[in-house]
Amino acid sequence: MLREARRARLAEAPLLTQTERWFEHCRMVREFENRRLLTNRRSEALRAHRVVIADLIADGEILACQARQSTNHLAAGRFNGR
Repeated sequence: MLREARRARLAEAPLLTQTERWFEHCRMVREFENRRLLTNRRSEALRAHRVVIADLIADGEILACQARQSTNHLAAGRFNGR
């Protein structure tokens, strides 16, 4: 059920837009890691970081799957209503 909800959320915008957003979120996480986790290793921050990373990984896997499917559809000539 959660996976379907993720897919639905990611399908709200074009794949390229969602992918750009995903990369921006990854950049933000790296900044957070550098600012907070390297200097302050509190357990609350680490727990929150694990949740965010798990979400990013799950979203990235779905986006990668969607990209592969899009490429397969284009290669098979299944675009523009064909």
